[in-house]
Amino acid sequence: MLSGLICNDEGVGNDRPEEPKQLHGPEVAAWIAEATPSITALMTAANRIPGVVAHGPETMRDVALDIHAVAFEVRGWQSEHPCPDPVLDQEFRTAFDGFIALAEECTAASAIRDYDPEELDERAGQVVADLMLAMYDTRPRDR
Repeated sequence: MLSGLICNDEGVGNDRPEEPKQLHGPEVAAWIAEATPSITALMTAANRIPGVVAHGPETMRDVALDIHAVAFEVRGWQSEHPCPDPVLDQEFRTAFDGFIALAEECTAASAIRDYDPEELDERAGQVVADLMLAMYDTRPRDR
């Protein structure tokens, strides 16, 4: 192995590539760093959705309450600490609102006999994907 070089499918390069330039300033990076624990809590709560229907209505309501509580906490935090980029702030607000809607759907589904779990699983996947897209938009990248 050559010192300081790596080999990959795309060629040879430095093993410590330069930091990419950020499209967003350090304020957005600081905001996302501060938001990360809340975002992680939301994703953790949503990850309880797949398979929850099989555990019955009471468990579904418990999961919904958990998601609802975390989502409201995150939205409250965001209201007090808006993202410095207004477009990103709206994107995150929409994503966070999706978790609130997911909790409401889970609660409603708990009252439906023989509810199709696939619908709820797909909705959970969609809200997590929306949040991941918002996070992706904050990433450092070349201009």
